Amino acid sequence: MGNLTSGRILDACRSISFIDLGNFEDFRTALKANLIASKEDEPVFDALFQMFFHPEDEWWDAWQEAGQQENLGSVDESDLPESLKQQISQLIEELEGEQAEQIPEDSDGPSYSAVEVITNRDFAEFYGKDLKEIRRVIARLAPKLATAISRRTKVTTRGSTIDLRRTFRHNLRYGGEVLRLARRRRKIKKLRLVLLCDVSGSMDVYSKFLIQFVYGLENELTGVDAWVFTTHLTDITPILLYRSFDDAMRQMGDVVRDWSGGTSIGGSLWEFVSGPSKRKINGRSVVIIISDGWDRGDTRVLDQAMRTIKKRAFKVIWMNPLAGSPKYQPICAGMKTAMPYVDFFLPAHNLDSLIRLGKTLNSLAQAL
Repeated sequence: MGNLTSGRILDACRSISFIDLGNFEDFRTALKANLIASKEDEPVFDALFQMFFHPEDEWWDAWQEAGQQENLGSVDESDLPESLKQQISQLIEELEGEQAEQIPEDSDGPSYSAVEVITNRDFAEFYGKDLKEIRRVIARLAPKLATAISRRTKVTTRGSTIDLRRTFRHNLRYGGEVLRLARRRRKIKKLRLVLLCDVSGSMDVYSKFLIQFVYGLENELTGVDAWVFTTHLTDITPILLYRSFDDAMRQMGDVVRDWSGGTSIGGSLWEFVSGPSKRKINGRSVVIIISDGWDRGDTRVLDQAMRTIKKRAFKVIWMNPLAGSPKYQPICAGMKTAMPYVDFFLPAHNLDSLIRLGKTLNSLAQAL
């Protein structure tokens, strides 16, 4: 690689600002396209690249795997994307001098980073100053996830954007000379989100965190509709457009009947199916139901409502705070009735759960 010039190095640095650094293949291809001058340089580059990044390390394998999960069947909901870990780490560092909780150094147990502690800590354990901290993290994270979900493109011959990855791949046969440009443009079809959040008494500890996350998505994504329910259904989509989340919560408290009261999941979902769903759900809709599944109503109504939602929607996601426990089994009557119609069953008890939801939605947006 004797022809490596400062200009090539600058081009390589500029190129990585246009790619997803969490994608191993894109990163490697961008460097290779700018740093080698001839086909003879390829084996030298490959060897140096491998030596520098130590492929035997665990983080390297994890990075590769994160960029290779193309189909929905291979999405491991227990994994945390490295790029999102980095984003959360940056968010925590930016929090006005406040530090996330850390396990003492003299503890007998293993030590964890601030990122690991705050992402895995149950929402029910936050209070006081820590409560304000996690709220700020959620407020900053939701827009980042929303942006990732909306940045979906498709391959085309007339798009205005050059697809660097496919361009480099197609031109390898010509010895690295760029003879054909692959293009892309945004997909016309976009993922629509329909969120139904249980705010009954049994969900009280978690509902405000989850609604704040919904608020963050609503303010960044188009095509998001949200309802909350106890014994009745309430459309909160207009309220989520308020500039202040605190103002939105106060307004919700005024208009939502029986907040923190009893619940009728089946009755509320049937109310949704009989009315709003006819206008709001189509083949591009992902319906997200956030509830612990404790329903005292007639399970036959819940079964009929879930069957209808499943038939009309693209995918159905059920998020349950109780699923955060390794011993949890969906054996209560409400969850047993709903499970046959659920495509993704996710926990909803901590920040990691919200990141998993973002990863799942990202995969669904790419598949649509």
